[in-house]
Order: sequence, then structure tokens, then C-alpha cells
Amino acid sequence: MTSTWGISSVCTFSTMSTWMGMLLVLAVPLGCAKYDSRMATFERDEAINIAGMELKKYGYRIYDMDVEADAGNRTWEEYLQSTPDFTRQYGQELAKLEGRHYWAIYFSPRPKPDTLQGGGDAFVFVERESLSVLSVIRLK
Repeated sequence: MTSTWGISSVCTFSTMSTWMGMLLVLAVPLGCAKYDSRMATFERDEAINIAGMELKKYGYRIYDMDVEADAGNRTWEEYLQSTPDFTRQYGQELAKLEGRHYWAIYFSPRPKPDTLQGGGDAFVFVERESLSVLSVIRLK
């Protein structure tokens, strides 16, 4: 017996359970991937909030700042490569990051019209697991 789609409509319980099992196996990883990306976004947003609260302690007006944070810490890596003497200047702060898995959150003052902006940038490093602040580097 054949259905309108050309598939045999005679199906044993064993065959159905095999198909259901395969669908379940395929569906579970897809659901986990969606959950992981939502969790990563939540952790990133939480890390940004924590970093912002830390900068407020130093007198920064974070509502007037742009924020960059990505999973690969791209802005941080680019900054390190473009500033050769950075390691010499901030060696003690960099030592706090060794062996740690962290968010490097970059804050920069939002430019005002017709004004030349210089300085006021900062990196706040938040550990990914505990969401605790590891270090703050205020750039000149």
C-alpha cells in the first residue's frame, strides 16, 4: 500500500520507533545550540553590566560611552598588536589575565559633534565563569 507521497503506509512499530529516535537525536543538538548561543549572549550582556558598574567607581559616565565586547576579544587583540610598549606599561595588569578565560570589554567616549576626542578609553576584564572583574586598564 502506498500513500499519496509514494511512501509505504505499512509501517511497523519498530520502524516508527527507529524514526522517532533518529528525529530525537537530530533535534536535541539543534536545541542545545540555540540554548548555548542565548546563554553566551546573556553572559556577554551580564559581563558588560558588571564592567560598567566597575567603571562608574572610577568616575566614568558610561551612558556617554560606546561599548565593544565579542567572544573572541578582537578589539583587545588588535589593541595589543598595535601598541608595542603596552606590555611594558601595563605588565602588572596583564599578569592578572594570564591563564584566565575572560571578556575584554572596551569602553570609548562617544564623540561629540565638532569636538576632537582624546583619551578616556578603558578596558575592563571580566572572568567568564565567575563574572568577577579581573582588571581595569584605563587608557590615556
